[in-house]
Amino acid sequence: MRTLIAAVTIVLGMAAPAFGQGLGSPFSEPMSWPVLRDRLSMVSLSEAQLERAAEAHDAYLLQFGSLREGAMAEYLKDTKGFGAIATDDPEKARSNLNRTKSLRREVAAIDDALFDRLAGIFGDTQLDGLEVVRLRRERDRLANQSAPAISAIHLQTAELRDAVPWQELDEASQASVHALITQWEERYTTLLQAWAKSQDSAGLAFVESIATLNARQKDFSPENPPAPEEIEELINVFREAQAANAQIVRPHADRVGTHILSGLQELADALPAEFRFEAVLDAGGGRRLQNRVEAAIRAARRGRVSDEALAEMKLIQQDWHQQAVPLLIEALAAEWQDQDDMLSGMMATAEDGSLAVSVSHGERLDAVRSRWNTLHDQTLEQIGALTPNGVDDLLAQFADDERESIPAERVQSSATVMVTSDGDGEDSGAVVVSATVSSSDPFSGRMAKAMSIPAINQTTINGISRDLDLDETGRAHLAALHEQHDTARAALEDARVTDRKAMRDELQDRMASGEALDQMEAMRVGMLMMKPISREGLDELDAAFFAGAETLAGDASLLEPWRLSRTRSLMEGGGMMSASVELVGIPDDRWRVDLLDVVETAGLSDQDHAAARAEIRDWHGPATDLHARVSEAATELDEGMQAMISAAEGGGQMNIDLEAAMRVEGLQQSLAERKSELASLTQTVIDAAIAATTDSDHLRRVWLEAAFPDFVVGGAFDRLYDRAADLDDLTDEQRGAIAMLRSEHDDGWWTATDEAVALIITERESPSNQQEAFFRMQEVRSGIDRITFARREAAIKHLERLRTILTKPQLASADGLPDPAEPHKLALPF
Repeated sequence: MRTLIAAVTIVLGMAAPAFGQGLGSPFSEPMSWPVLRDRLSMVSLSEAQLERAAEAHDAYLLQFGSLREGAMAEYLKDTKGFGAIATDDPEKARSNLNRTKSLRREVAAIDDALFDRLAGIFGDTQLDGLEVVRLRRERDRLANQSAPAISAIHLQTAELRDAVPWQELDEASQASVHALITQWEERYTTLLQAWAKSQDSAGLAFVESIATLNARQKDFSPENPPAPEEIEELINVFREAQAANAQIVRPHADRVGTHILSGLQELADALPAEFRFEAVLDAGGGRRLQNRVEAAIRAARRGRVSDEALAEMKLIQQDWHQQAVPLLIEALAAEWQDQDDMLSGMMATAEDGSLAVSVSHGERLDAVRSRWNTLHDQTLEQIGALTPNGVDDLLAQFADDERESIPAERVQSSATVMVTSDGDGEDSGAVVVSATVSSSDPFSGRMAKAMSIPAINQTTINGISRDLDLDETGRAHLAALHEQHDTARAALEDARVTDRKAMRDELQDRMASGEALDQMEAMRVGMLMMKPISREGLDELDAAFFAGAETLAGDASLLEPWRLSRTRSLMEGGGMMSASVELVGIPDDRWRVDLLDVVETAGLSDQDHAAARAEIRDWHGPATDLHARVSEAATELDEGMQAMISAAEGGGQMNIDLEAAMRVEGLQQSLAERKSELASLTQTVIDAAIAATTDSDHLRRVWLEAAFPDFVVGGAFDRLYDRAADLDDLTDEQRGAIAMLRSEHDDGWWTATDEAVALIITERESPSNQQEAFFRMQEVRSGIDRITFARREAAIKHLERLRTILTKPQLASADGLPDPAEPHKLALPF
C-alpha cells in the first residue's frame, strides 16, 4: 500500500472548485491555431501575413508533436503520470524533478521558435503587439505548473485584456486602457516567473519528503493494513512537508493574487462607467453570485412600461453596477481564501480510522454573498416599483433558462474511486478523484434518462412492421398497440416524475439564487437524481405489446430480436458513483451499443440491410446476457462505493473507509472485464456486418459514431460545408472548390478518427496492477486528445480556406462560417 497517502492526497486536490488543477498538468498544451489567430488579431495582419502565420503554426505543431511523442511520453510512462512524487527513492525523485524542468524548457524553446518565425513575417509596427502575445503564452505556461494538491495553495490567474470591450471604446480610451494593461501584464509576468522559481525551490525538498514517506509504506498490504495511528502519522508527515512547501511558495502566490485584484480595480477605474461591471465580471469575479437585474429590466421593457420608467431603471442599473463592482472583486478574494482554507485542512483521520476529507464551507464568500444579495434585492425592488405589478411579476416573466445570472457553480459532485494494487499486496493504495460536473458533462444524459421511462420508439415499430411483412391493416393494428403502450407508459412516467422534478427545480432555484450548497448534500441529491424512477408495471405493458404483436406474426421468432433489444434498452445498472468511473476510464461505448439500432438507423440499401441483419442474428442472445451481467456489476460497484464514502455529522467532511476502498478494487475489475467481453463480442459481429455490406464505409462510420461518441462525431464541420454549398449564387468554380475542400476535410477527419479508435481497440497485455491500469487509461485518453486536437487544427485551417472561396456577401449569408466549439478534453490533467 505504498502509494496510499501520497496518491490519495494528490488526487484529492481535484476536489477543489478549480477541478483539473489538483495534480497539475506537468506540461503545457500547444497553442491551437484559433487561440493564436485570435490573439494576433490585435496586430492587424494582412491576409498574406495570416496565411504565412498559419504555415509557421503548422511547423510549430510538428515540432511540439515530436517532443510530446518522444521525451515527454517517455517521462510520463516512467513516472506513471505522477512525476517526481511517484518514487520512494529521493535521488530518483530529484532526477524526475529535473527532467520535468528540462522538458518545460524545451516547450518554452519551441514556443520561442514560433514567435521568432512570426517576427520575421510582421512589420516593425506590429512587433509590440507580437510581444504582448508572446508574454501571454509565457504566462499560460507558468500558470500551468500550479499544483494545489502539493502546495496547498491555489495560484490565482486572470487576463484583463480579454475582458475589455475594445471595439466599443473610443480611440482615446483604447490607448489609455492598452497602456494600463500592458504595464499590468509586464508586472504580472514577472510575478509569475518569481512564483515558478519558488515552486522549483520548494519542490526539491517536497519530493524528497514524499519519497521518504512512500518508502515507509512498503510493508503495508491488504492483509497488513496500517493502523489508524500509522495513517495519522503518515498524513502528518505529508502535511508538514506540504506546509514547508507552502511557506516558500505562499508569499509569491499572494503577490500574484494581490496584483490581480488591484488590476481589476484599476481596470474598472480606467473604463467608462457603462463597461466596468461586465469587464470585471468577465475577468473572473463573482461566478457564484446571482444577477437578475438586467433580466428584470428586459422583462419590464417587454411589458411596455413608459419611456420615463425605463430611463429611471437605467439609472438604477448604473447605480447597481457602481456598487456591485467592488463587491465582485471582494467576492473573488473571498473565494480564493476559502479555497486555501480547504486545501490547507483537506485531509486528516477520523476517529474510526477512515480518511476524513474536508470540503469547502465557503464561509468568506458566503459573507460577501449575503451583502451582495441584500443590495441585489433592493435594486430589484426599486425596478419593480416602477412597474404596475411589482418585482414578483417581473421575475415570473422570464424562465430559468432566460435568467441572466452569474451562474452558481453546478455542484452535482461525483466521487470516482480507483484502488491501486499490483496484485501481490506489496504496492497498493486508494486513489479518490472528486469532481464537479455541470449540465454539459456526461452525467447530464444520465439524469435525463433517470427522469423518464424508456418508450418503444418508432424505429422499432417500423422494423417490426417490415420484418413481419404487415399489410396496411396489420400496420394499423401495430400502431394501435404502440399508442396504447405509450399512453400507459407516459401515465406511469408522469405519476412518478413529479417529486423528482420538484427536487431538481428546488436545487436549480437555490443555485440560481446564489445560495451556497454543502457539497455532501449536493452529492446525495445528485445520487438520487441519477437513480431511475420506478418502472413498476412496465414489464406488464411490454408483455402486452409483444403479445399483441405476436398475433400479427406468422413466425413469432421474427419478434425475438426486437424483444431482446427492448430488454437491453431497459438495462442501466449502477448510478452516480459507478458512472463516475467513466470519467477516468477509456472512452469506449462499444459495450453499450445496440447493433440492431445501428443497422436500422444507418439508412442502408435493402441489400445491405438484409446482409447486416443476417450477420447480427446470433448476437442478440449472448449480448443480452452479457449486458445483464454488466448492469449487475455496475450496481454492485455503486453500492460498494457508497459504502466507502460517507458524510461526517454536520457536513463539511467526507469520510473514506479504507477497507471498503480495497474491496472496491475487485468490483471495478469485474465491471471492466464484463464491459470488455461485451465490447469484444459486439466488435467482432459488427466487423462481419460491415464486411458483408457493399457500402461498408458508410456502415463503419455509423458504427464508430455510436461506439465512440466522445470524439468521433464531426457534424459541426459538416453543417458548415452544407451551409456554404447551399448558397444560391455560387459559381460552378466555387462549387467545385467547395466539393474538393470538403473531400480533403473528410479524408483527413476520418483518417485521424481511425487513429484515435485504434488506441482503444488495439489488443494490449493486461496491466499488472490498478495503478498501471489507471496510467494506461489516461495514456489512451491523452493520446485521443492529441489526435483530436490535430484533427481539429487541420479542420479549422480547411475552414479558413473555405471562407476565402466565398465572396464577402456570400460569407455574410452563411453567418461567417464560425469555428465550431472546442470539444471537451477526455484526459484528466496528466
